Amino acid sequence: MGSISELKTRIELIEEEKKDFQKFVNSLLQSEFSSEDDSFRDIFKYVNDYPYLFKLILFQDHQLGIEYLQKYFFKSPVGANAVYRSNLSFFAFELRDTIGENNYKNFLDALPVEVKNSKIVNQALEEIE
Repeated sequence: MGSISELKTRIELIEEEKKDFQKFVNSLLQSEFSSEDDSFRDIFKYVNDYPYLFKLILFQDHQLGIEYLQKYFFKSPVGANAVYRSNLSFFAFELRDTIGENNYKNFLDALPVEVKNSKIVNQALEEIE
């Protein structure tokens, strides 16, 4: 069990992260950005904490959304935590809604076998069927 000082340190880190995120959002609001610009990929580091940003990625460039899913979710070994699974369901739903049922099925068919056979991935995908 952690001490009070460790808890305090974690809270301070979270507050600092929130400030960094707010600065990042403000910079997006104040400038034009493009999916060709690698700085747009900076959003990736915030998506797990702010899942609605995934929709922003998909809106900007659905290929970038697919890249995010392949990089962070549909790779082996598959993550096992609850946040991963709940976000995966949400992200898969948004992807399907954005790219259409046929393209979504093609995307799933192209996943590595280990990922397709993962109980966690299957449960998350069944939630949106």
